[in-house]
Order: sequence, then C-alpha cells, then structure tokens
Amino acid sequence: MLKHYKKYKKNYRLLYLLNIGMMISIKLLSIFEIILVGNILDNLIQYKSMKLLKYNCFCWFVVFAVSFLLQNISEYFSAYLSAKISFGMEQDLIEKIHRAPVLRWSEEDKVEMSQRMDLDVSIICSYILNVPVNNLVHIINIIVVMGILSVVNINILVMLFGVIFIYLLLYSRTRTLMGEAYENFQEQEAAFYSCMNEQIQMNYFIKLHSVKEWFDKRFKSSFQKYHRCRMRLQRISLFFTSCDSMIDACMQIFVYLWAGKKIIEGTLQPGMFVIILGLYDVVIGSVKYFYHLGEIIQNTRSSDNRIKKILSSEEEEYGKRTDSKIREIKLENVSFAFGNKIVIQNFNYKFVQGKIYGLVGINGSGKSTLIHLMLNMYQYQGKILYNGIDSHEYDLPFLRKYLFGVTEQTSIMIPGSIYENITFYGEENENKILKLSHELGMEQVIERFPERWETKINENGNNLSGGEKKLITIFREIKKNTNVLIFDEPTNELDTEKKEQFLNYISANKKEHITVIISHDKGIEKYCDEIILIGDKKKEGGKGL
Repeated sequence: MLKHYKKYKKNYRLLYLLNIGMMISIKLLSIFEIILVGNILDNLIQYKSMKLLKYNCFCWFVVFAVSFLLQNISEYFSAYLSAKISFGMEQDLIEKIHRAPVLRWSEEDKVEMSQRMDLDVSIICSYILNVPVNNLVHIINIIVVMGILSVVNINILVMLFGVIFIYLLLYSRTRTLMGEAYENFQEQEAAFYSCMNEQIQMNYFIKLHSVKEWFDKRFKSSFQKYHRCRMRLQRISLFFTSCDSMIDACMQIFVYLWAGKKIIEGTLQPGMFVIILGLYDVVIGSVKYFYHLGEIIQNTRSSDNRIKKILSSEEEEYGKRTDSKIREIKLENVSFAFGNKIVIQNFNYKFVQGKIYGLVGINGSGKSTLIHLMLNMYQYQGKILYNGIDSHEYDLPFLRKYLFGVTEQTSIMIPGSIYENITFYGEENENKILKLSHELGMEQVIERFPERWETKINENGNNLSGGEKKLITIFREIKKNTNVLIFDEPTNELDTEKKEQFLNYISANKKEHITVIISHDKGIEKYCDEIILIGDKKKEGGKGL
C-alpha cells in the first residue's frame, strides 16, 4: 500500500534517514536509561556510597540530556518533512483536479471535498513518515528487550509471547470492522462540516428569505448521520481500548506477584525488579503499537482509496500546437448533453475575426454552454476547429491564457486588491492600465475608494456593487489583449454610461478580435454584426444583421 507516494520522500531522503537514526537512538537510550536507574537503586542499597550515587546520577542526566536533545531535533525534522510532503501531495491533487474535464467534479460538494482531501493528505502523510520508521524502531525495541530479558529471566519472555498472541487474535477479529466504521465516519464528518459551512456562507440568503427552519432541519439531519457514525466508531474503539487495558492490567498483576515473590525469597534485587518492570513496559508498548497499527492501516487505506480516486481520474486531452492568433472558430455538427438532457444538438457556425456576434435565446437554451464548448471546457460530439485545425491538436491551457478572454455571467473576484484582480495574468503595464481605465470608465470606480487600486476586495466582493464587479471582470479580460473576447451578460449590471463606454470600445476595436456577447439586452443587437439564436431549432445558427 502507498507505493505511489514514495516519490514525495525522495527529495528529502537524507533528512528522512537522519530522522530514522535519531528515533532509533532515542529508543535505545530509553532502554539504557531503565537499566541505569535499576543499577543506581541496587548500588545505593548495596554500597551506600554518595560518590557512586553522584556518578550514577551524572550518567543518567547525560543520557537524559542527549535523549531530550535528539527528541526535539527529531520532532522539528518531522514537522518540516510533514509540511513539505503534505504540500507536495496537495499540489499534485489540485493539479490533477485542474487537468480533469471540468464536469468531472461538478457534482461534488467543493467544501466537503476540500476538507476530506486535507484530512486524507494529513493521514497519508503521517503514515508514510511515521509508520515505516516506527515499525523499524519498535521491531528493534522488541528484539533488544527480549534479548535482554532472555538473559535476565526466561519466564517473563514466555509471558510476553503469550501477550503478543492475544493481541494478534484480537486484531484479526476486529480489523475489518474498524476500517469500515472509520471510513463511514470520515465521510459523514466531512458532510457535516460542509453543511455547517453552508449555514455560514448562506447566512444572508437565510435571513432574507426567512428559511432558517428548513436549513436547521437540513443541519440536524446531517448531524444525526454524523453522530451515528461517530458513536459506532466510538463503540468499536472502546472495545479495542477496553481489551487493551484488561490485558495490560492482568499482565501487570502477574509481573508484580512474580517479582514480589522473588524479592521476598531474596532471589531478585529491587533494582533488577525495576529493570524488568521497565523493560516489560517498553516491550508491551511496542506490542500495543503493532496492535493499534491495524487501526492506523485501515484508516489510511480509506484515505488512500479516496486520494487514488482523484489521482486515477481521467485528464483533459489536448495537443501541443500553439498559434499567435485565432482568426476563425468553426463548429461542425457539435452536440452536447448534461446526462440525458440534450443542450446543444448538431450546431454549425463559423466565427471570424473582425465581427461581433450576439448570442440570444431564452434562459436554459444553452448559450453559456455554447461558449464553454468554444473553449473546449466540455467533452462534446462533432468538431470544433481553430484556424481550420481540430481544436484538440492545440495546447488548450495556452490558448485559454493567451488567446481567449472570457467574462462569466457571475462576476468572480479573487481575494486581494482591485489591482491584483486585474493583473494576476501577469500584464502590469501602468500606462496601458490607465488608458484602458479611462476608456471603460474604471476611473470613476477607483476614485470612489481612498486606497484606489490597492483597495482590498472583501469576501465575495460585498464592498463593491454588482456593476463595479462586472466592470472589473470586463476590464481584466480586455486588458489581457487576447484576440478572442467572450462576454456572458456583460451589461446586465452596468449603468447606462458604463454600458455605452463598453459597447463603444469593443465596436471600435473589433477588427482585431472575434467578439461574442451573450445577452438578453436588445440594445446590444445594434452593435452586433451577426445575431445567433440559440434554442429555436428552426432558426438556430441563423444570421441576423
């Protein structure tokens, strides 16, 4: 299991091996410390020498100090490795999600998915960093301690083998049950916290429409499912820990009775009793570790299955071709369906540079879907050609970044300043920004804020009006200087002045662009060279002006 995560450790192999060495040293020092304490007690009883006692205490302190130092360094290294490896895994998962077809994860609850992914990465990272190391350390622990006990007293060694057998028997009976319970718990926990986040995110909607009762019912239902899974997992865990405690208590009583009898008979020194008891605790701790390792493995396997589901998902297919411009986009018999619902069927049209196209139609007719198809965001039937070449031969991420500029129906703001929202593509020519700001009327928006371009946009952009957010997104895409411009309902929140400035700008600069506008605004039609009616099968794809 988890062989495909080895690459994350390779970059930090030296640090990882150094950490293993320190952890082994810490365990061996802890065993030596137990023996040293026992010897101090026996020497004190036998020799009653303060000089010898001080020497032994000094030796113990040196061992303790070295162990303490190594422990702190090891924990620091572990934290460093955990942070680096977790980030690498999360980065790869996000990259895989980005490379998948856009509809692949469309039905997933994004908050729940994010929380579950973060938890799964944390569990897997902990496993690959700690479990192999701990396995080695505890195996060495058991071998060393049992070797010492075989010399000290064979009876204790036989008893320990009996304890190991009991733990193995319990693990074999409960491992599957624990794995299933933990997997269900993780899923319901993520769903519950997603529902909690929904309550916070939709607070305004809940208050506006006074639907608190409905959302409360939904929240309680989610909690009940989560609570049932949690309590089932708790019952199984309690059975595990109860068995563990009972076995440990019985064995402790047996050791005390056996050792007490030997001390009373004079065949065992108190210091040796302390050593035997300490070594017994060490080896039992290692046995318990392997007993609970089954639980860790089951939990990790559940997380691994969910991570592998993302890593093994199909990727968007595209070629390596690039062009400096797209002069023509041609759709030939393009069809697309969401599930069983046909949205676009046998659509044919050619978009050429130098024209403005208006896409019109009733809500739900497929206008926004069509522009997503033009961008190759969805998988479809038929052909889409860029400059007469099949679009799948092109490097689509390159085209979307450098040749397509798209505003969506809902204005999307990124956390940060207004300036960051218009420059995250990389273009930061100040003269160009100021010139375009004047032409599109952005100056009036900027002047409203004391901090001007550095004004921070609040969560969801609630310190901006709908029209201001719309204008920022339009400004951002035009500033990219792409030769394909696509606007989805660009004027629905703009005032009359800003609307005219926008339409005059794209009309004056249309020669260098393929411009597509989706709108219900009849006033836009006079700026369009062609009107495309979507949804009416008799007229679909027909030319207007």
